Amino acid sequence: MDAFVVGVDIGGTGTKFGIVDNVGNVLFASEISTKKHEHKYTY
Repeated sequence: MDAFVVGVDIGGTGTKFGIVDNVGNVLFASEISTKKHEHKYTY
């Protein structure tokens, strides 16, 4: 069975996320702007 890790970094200006396999290869990575989400202060 393959193992994967999902990482999320929620920052003040951007949210970064990605998926890494058990060897350390980055399979997917992306970033979205945190400031574009009005509801960020309600959580």
